[in-house]
Amino acid sequence: MNNRFFIKVMLVSMLTVLLISCSSTSNVNVEKLYDEIVTTQFEGFFGGQHSVADYEGKIVVLDFWESWCGPCLVTFPGFQKALDEFPDKIVILAATPGMSDTAEDVKRFADQHEYDFIYVEASEMARKIGVRAIPFKIVIAPDGSLVSYGSGTRGADAEYEALASLVEEYF
Repeated sequence: MNNRFFIKVMLVSMLTVLLISCSSTSNVNVEKLYDEIVTTQFEGFFGGQHSVADYEGKIVVLDFWESWCGPCLVTFPGFQKALDEFPDKIVILAATPGMSDTAEDVKRFADQHEYDFIYVEASEMARKIGVRAIPFKIVIAPDGSLVSYGSGTRGADAEYEALASLVEEYF
């Protein structure tokens, strides 16, 4: 009987985390802070500074994620497939919002997975924007214009298709 209760509690907890990770974006300030988002120099976990503006001419996905976030990780294979197919047209900035991952957590994740992302620390920007749910993605066109932003995932295949459509549209 105790095992069933424990399992129910765990399932409810997991469902709650999933629902929170896919919550509304009504309180975010992406449009208001867009110029700052584009020009902010994010510290790379493996060295260097990176800004969205550095990658003008490419589609940039600024993806707020953490290593424990199941919905975040579901998206990554789709991002990587797009990078494999369009390596000169897309950049993924995997931005840690500082919810709980440490630098060591991010580096360990990156070392254990073969994703060609640029891993950056973005806790201050996440706070300014108002990111409260992950995954949270901001997509920027090659001309620097805002394409979209929002939380949640559509799954790896849909994320790949969305990026492939943008490549077709802009190149």
